[in-house]
Amino acid sequence: LKIINFSDPSNLTMDDYENNLLSDQDIYIEDSKAWVSGYGGTVVLDISDPALISELGSIDLHDGGAWDIKISDSNHLYALDAFHSSIRVFDLNNFTSFQEISSISLDGNSNETWGAYEYNDIMEINGDYLYYSHSDNNDSGSVNIYDISNPNNPTFHSTYRTAISEIHDVIFYQNNL
Repeated sequence: LKIINFSDPSNLTMDDYENNLLSDQDIYIEDSKAWVSGYGGTVVLDISDPALISELGSIDLHDGGAWDIKISDSNHLYALDAFHSSIRVFDLNNFTSFQEISSISLDGNSNETWGAYEYNDIMEINGDYLYYSHSDNNDSGSVNIYDISNPNNPTFHSTYRTAISEIHDVIFYQNNL
């Protein structure tokens, strides 16, 4: 993980942070915390002082990895598990002991070679709903919508199919997706 201080553009400085769980697939920053995911799992870092980054906790996912991560308003981490065709749900209320509380199966949305993940599979959260976009192998894409109002038991809500084969992002604007 590289952090570049650009407060003085004529004198850029860079700080490094190394961790054996990281392959830097995705990063989510909230306040002074950085959630960094990759093949080995997810690490939460205190970045309040970029020169002295410290690890607050980690989720070891050597059995699957985390390609995309999102954090809900209810303080739950949703990790797209690349090899188990699922979205894993973790309770983040205790930094010393993150607990996996449930998962969302993505069966039927997996790529035969790589499991659930393709480079453009992404998740977004809006209120009580998680939106998972996936490109199918047949020139179309879809956005699956899950109700995550109860993180212990997320449920499938609906699917929106597109004629677009690759969906690279999900953006919310007013009541539009």
